[in-house]
Amino acid sequence: MNLVKKQMCVLMRNGNQVWMPEEKARQLGEMLVDNTDRQFISFNGEYFNTASVDQILTTEAMEEYTRRRNNEWKCKKGNWHSRGEDCRCSWATTGESPKPVELNESQLKRIEEIKEKIRENLK
Repeated sequence: MNLVKKQMCVLMRNGNQVWMPEEKARQLGEMLVDNTDRQFISFNGEYFNTASVDQILTTEAMEEYTRRRNNEWKCKKGNWHSRGEDCRCSWATTGESPKPVELNESQLKRIEEIKEKIRENLK
């Protein structure tokens, strides 16, 4: 027996989040879809401006939405990483090192130039 009711988030255009039981959120969604002539609807003792409702999301979808807004990204393995962070998930799970990147001539030349500047600065 599941004592915790599943929640859904009504995401407003201004970024506010209204959390409610899944059953109520689905009812609200149906009211919004069926609404063709009113700007405001009364629902569960509250009034909603129909134009202000952006999305109605499951908890999982809301977590993904929030992570993406916080500049995180999801790799092929389904793990979240910070922006700019390299994914090493397959490396960690398989023990295989990442495949080497092949550099073109101009990239190799630039690396050699940088190495030479470092050597000069160390003298």
